[in-house]
Amino acid sequence: MSEPCGWEITKCACGTCWNTYTPEVKATASAFAIGIMWAATARRYGQCTVVVQPCHKPALLREYQTYPVTMPDYGAAYVRSGNWYNSCTGSDQESDCCAGCEVDLEGPTSSAGITEVQVDGVVLPDSAYIVHDGHILVRTDGECWPTCVNYSQQTPPAFQVEYLKGEPIPLRVQAAVERLACEFAKSCVGAACALPRKLRSLTRQGVEVTVEELSTKPGEIRTGIAEVDMIIGLENPNNRAQRSIVLTPDLMPPRMLT
Repeated sequence: MSEPCGWEITKCACGTCWNTYTPEVKATASAFAIGIMWAATARRYGQCTVVVQPCHKPALLREYQTYPVTMPDYGAAYVRSGNWYNSCTGSDQESDCCAGCEVDLEGPTSSAGITEVQVDGVVLPDSAYIVHDGHILVRTDGECWPTCVNYSQQTPPAFQVEYLKGEPIPLRVQAAVERLACEFAKSCVGAACALPRKLRSLTRQGVEVTVEELSTKPGEIRTGIAEVDMIIGLENPNNRAQRSIVLTPDLMPPRMLT
């Protein structure tokens, strides 16, 4: 995700002050707070609505197959990508028919996150599929997914999935971003707020004040608000810029429509 999705400020975390601000102030404070918290928590949270056309897994060579390996009608067990499978029988082994009942979505997502699945323009019921491991869409009604799609001729779409991609925002993170937004709103209208100022040194009437930098660690984001920074430290202790991902040529990414 290049921009945060699914983040919204509806109230202040420490009171009902949010409704007292103008729409312009709320929009500005929300943009500041959401952008900071999304980046500070490694861009992990927030669910974006996407529409894709998943690609069928290509047939892969088997790493190991039980004896006998040459009998065409023998459903032998085999290992592929570190997992054991019961093979199809006969000529179906060559077409990799077993893999046609599951496709890979760019997750994370869940069964509840699937908004709609269309096959040849027909919307499938929720009971026809399930999501495994946060990204594998498995057909469960005895049918399999389309494996040969002419992407230039699709009226109606041959195979299309709309779903929520991303992790839901935890309650603690939502509370922290609301607290931060409230402080930004106060700052926008010139009210006293908890946001620190990067003041190095100030002397007035014999009183000297020094404000240190919020962080000296590379990549670390801190706001200076103790409650917010504790949540940031909890969610992203290693100051990652984004969640870790694994890329493999064995899994073709789905065609992104929106």
